[in-house]
Amino acid sequence: MRLPRLNALRAFEATVRAGSLNGAAAELFVTPTAVSRHVKNLEDDLGTPLFDRRGGHMVVNSVGRRYAAALNRSFRAIADSTAQVRASPEKASVVLRAYTALLVHWLMPRISSFQKAHPEVELNIETGFRSTSFSTGLVEVAFRYGAGSWPNLNSFKIFDDESVVFGAPSVAERVQGLSPDKWPRDIPILVHSRRPLDWTDWFSIAGVDDQIPNRRLGFEDMMLVYQAAHDGLGLAITQRRYIAANVARGALVQVSPLVLRRELGYYAVCSPDVAENKSARMLIDWLLNEAEAQDDDLLNCAASL
Repeated sequence: MRLPRLNALRAFEATVRAGSLNGAAAELFVTPTAVSRHVKNLEDDLGTPLFDRRGGHMVVNSVGRRYAAALNRSFRAIADSTAQVRASPEKASVVLRAYTALLVHWLMPRISSFQKAHPEVELNIETGFRSTSFSTGLVEVAFRYGAGSWPNLNSFKIFDDESVVFGAPSVAERVQGLSPDKWPRDIPILVHSRRPLDWTDWFSIAGVDDQIPNRRLGFEDMMLVYQAAHDGLGLAITQRRYIAANVARGALVQVSPLVLRRELGYYAVCSPDVAENKSARMLIDWLLNEAEAQDDDLLNCAASL
């Protein structure tokens, strides 16, 4: 059904509510003549008079009175809804994609602080196993591991690649203070298949041959490595930021102060246009601040070893 023009409806409702053409004109910032024309056009459109005209005066009739009351309710509902939208604008949506281990062991314990600081941002978190093209039109920020340079992307280093050896307390107490070549041979080395050189390089900085005859258990997912270490199945190596909280509360133990550092890191990356997006920038700045705030905890952890 075709509706009358909005200007005509507003002019009619204002005239009835104000009690005169002059009052409606003052409210709508138009001339009384313009209000009168809108009202007449509305009556012609509806095919029925809304006012009784008596000697140059306009008096709203029963049909007009009911119609004006309905319009008044509708305009107030629109005004209320508009006020609610302005007070609570639709949340800006940002997609954050990251590696599962990073999400579970670093991001998720902190995410509530982002929600409290930026309730206006709707964060959608996905694992990094889905490819990120940055050409979908979404506001996407993703973690990538590397040297920090990717074509057509802006990158922000969140933290460095710094790995340490850890285990459950029951395993760690058996190797604490021992050189790796003296570790009991029945304690397996837990190996992540996507980072097979971590143990080799860590043994190198420890000054021992990485071919010591400890049994090795291989896993294709760092989450499985982490769980196996937590369950006391052996010793593992991972980003020290991932285990800092568990080490602080005694659930896990860093068995050596040695840190394997590479000239690589974990970066938040996005397309140049997303880098200018307010919500995306708030997320990236928060990630940078969280990593910086954790530095003191890492220093305290290192001092205790």
